[in-house]
Amino acid sequence: MTAAAASSGCTAYSVRYDRDGGNPPFQRADHDYPSDGAQSGDVFRICFDRHGELYSDPDDPGSDLAARVNDRCRGRRPLLVLIHGCNNTYPEARRSYHLAQLVVRDRLPALQPVFLEIYWDALSGHPLALWGTAQENSERAGRGVRRFLGRLDRDIPVRVLTHSRGAAVICSAMDGDDPLPDDVRLGLLAPAMGPEDLAKTAGERRLRRVLVGINEDDPVLGKGFLPATWFGDTSLGCSVEAFRDAVEPAFGGRARWIDFSGSEVHDFKDWLLRRPFLEELLPQLFEGGGKNFLSTR
Repeated sequence: MTAAAASSGCTAYSVRYDRDGGNPPFQRADHDYPSDGAQSGDVFRICFDRHGELYSDPDDPGSDLAARVNDRCRGRRPLLVLIHGCNNTYPEARRSYHLAQLVVRDRLPALQPVFLEIYWDALSGHPLALWGTAQENSERAGRGVRRFLGRLDRDIPVRVLTHSRGAAVICSAMDGDDPLPDDVRLGLLAPAMGPEDLAKTAGERRLRRVLVGINEDDPVLGKGFLPATWFGDTSLGCSVEAFRDAVEPAFGGRARWIDFSGSEVHDFKDWLLRRPFLEELLPQLFEGGGKNFLSTR
């Protein structure tokens, strides 16, 4: 695939989370990580390079970000972790995350979560050119996420919301030796991976609930006239059968799927505003997770 992309002139760019490399191929962006910083009140930002290593806090390279998250989550405030998919520059992912925060605060005003925005080098450019490298980067980024989560207090309720290939990042994070908080739940929107990649995480006992948003009409995951299992399996996000065959038996009642069919839009922001997310996935991600989690207006 890489050779075919190169021969056809398709281009992909690595995303660097510095002032110059966060919005390729453009030199300027309306937002960048050094200007935003690693914390804005209840919002934390961590960036991983292609090796799964953390970028330093732009304001304080020696800062212990995990300790700051722990301090902000005192009193068992839930931590909502956001993970974008492929072909996302920093400002593009940031806009999706900002919308997610607006939606959560509007729908669950009593929740008062702390947000952890995760940025990883999912590349930017032509999908054919970036897909192979992005798959590799997602695995390495996941190991970095595991190391970070392993430093959080065990009693923090962790809720993870991913889009597209971001699901592979958190699944990679579930496969490791670092300890996790005791109550982790996943909301996977349009997961661009195979069902076995999720099923193999079922043995992680701290993973209490998994919610999978599936759109059988998604042309990105469905790959058009090609099978969704070719060139890197993406069938989990577009096939209920894939979920039922592999994920449901592995997780039992801990895993559920939610129907997002009826749209050909793959964009993260669109999923965040659809009724299945607002009325089904979001409430189920938080219900039963602590006092007043779902108290509404």
